[in-house]
Amino acid sequence: LERMKERWLSSKINMETTPQEKTTNRMQFRCMDWCCVGDDDDCNHPLFDNQEFNLVLDKSTLDCTLCSDRSTAGLIKLIHDHLAIGGFYVVISFHDAKQLLMPMLQDCPGTKWKVSHQVITRQVE
Repeated sequence: LERMKERWLSSKINMETTPQEKTTNRMQFRCMDWCCVGDDDDCNHPLFDNQEFNLVLDKSTLDCTLCSDRSTAGLIKLIHDHLAIGGFYVVISFHDAKQLLMPMLQDCPGTKWKVSHQVITRQVE
């Protein structure tokens, strides 16, 4: 995560030198440990307000929770609580999106999410 943050900050500095400074300057890199929420003394990150994130990028976290009994519901609830109205939850997964992920996210009680699916093929040389 530190490397991702460094790359993002480097890109942000490059963007700020362009005429687009007014729009790119509002973006922040924030990281949340979904296993560590609430008033847990072991948490090393600040508490986040509900509906604080405009974008949640999930690279296989949802995949990992599917191996557990109750973790998936907890993760989806946490994302729903912290995702801003009109925000985006982007899932990068190796699971079958049409058969598993889309129905699970579309039918999740209380979310009312619009769910779409796109396959990006990997180009191997």
